[in-house]
Amino acid sequence: MKRNDKPDFDSLESKPKKKKFNIFNMLYERERKRQEDLVYDPNHKRDFLFFFRMTFDHLSNLFYLNLMTVIGNFPILLIMLVFSENLHLRMSAPSDPLFAPIYGAMRFSAVTPANAALFGLYGSSARVSIWTPAAYIALFGGILLLAFTFGPVNVGTSYILRNIVKGEPIFLWTDFKYAISRNKKQGLLFGMLDLGFLFLIAYDIYFFYVNYNYTSGNISGMFSVFFCLSIFVAIIYFVMRFYIYLMMITFDLSLKKLLKNALIFTILGFKRNIVALLGIGFTVFLNIVIAMVYIPIGIILPFIITISLCSFMAAYAAWPKIKEIMIDKYENAND
Repeated sequence: MKRNDKPDFDSLESKPKKKKFNIFNMLYERERKRQEDLVYDPNHKRDFLFFFRMTFDHLSNLFYLNLMTVIGNFPILLIMLVFSENLHLRMSAPSDPLFAPIYGAMRFSAVTPANAALFGLYGSSARVSIWTPAAYIALFGGILLLAFTFGPVNVGTSYILRNIVKGEPIFLWTDFKYAISRNKKQGLLFGMLDLGFLFLIAYDIYFFYVNYNYTSGNISGMFSVFFCLSIFVAIIYFVMRFYIYLMMITFDLSLKKLLKNALIFTILGFKRNIVALLGIGFTVFLNIVIAMVYIPIGIILPFIITISLCSFMAAYAAWPKIKEIMIDKYENAND
């Protein structure tokens, strides 16, 4: 170009600019393309064999979802730390109530072969753990924090699991935040109620089980009946939870209607619910067996895949029935 010639700015602007390399954009585009390849036919029957196909296709997503569940409910780790007795004060104490009178007899009277033999039988000590202020603070702090994290985390994970079952592309962190922001009030409120129900059911089962074993006669029979009823209520509510969070993120329903519909779906989806319960029970049993064979792997599995896999079984069993009753029939009626 000569000195007197004017530069052609239009031609300069029309030239494509080189994009700068950005590893985050590259990873995002790669994940977006991978998720678009995992789109399934929404009308394909969600049967037993199709479950394994979706599970293996989304195994990495289930792994990340399990980590999100564990990290989101981190107060549970704090509560587990308390019950591991690492925050307790450990000391030795007599293990038998006869230790005190025998020790007093030996202290204030002459030592004889008889009281020496009794002291040898009943004077053994055991290691006991005493609660400390740090343990109480960690326990109540963990319970308080869990009340605010339990519901929202279940809402976020249920939204992702529903989209997996529907066959839609998912983006873990984006979908997780979207579901929580959309259902934060109801998710927080029901999360607190859910924790309360789970605690009461677990307490009832433990209470009636202990009293059933340590009582006799008519009282023992009464406690055995209440123990069986507690197990039955626990199973019913456990299955209801398959549906509650899925309906919460899909429809605009009150808590009363959520519980009512979940109870109805527990009956209507009996076959799918039984299969899901058997699958969840087998997964937990297998995890326990692995822990008995090799403890490190058995302890790590719940933090890696067990929780999300069980949750996926529940969503896979529940969503087709919700779609059939609450979506397909409504669309057919409008048609």
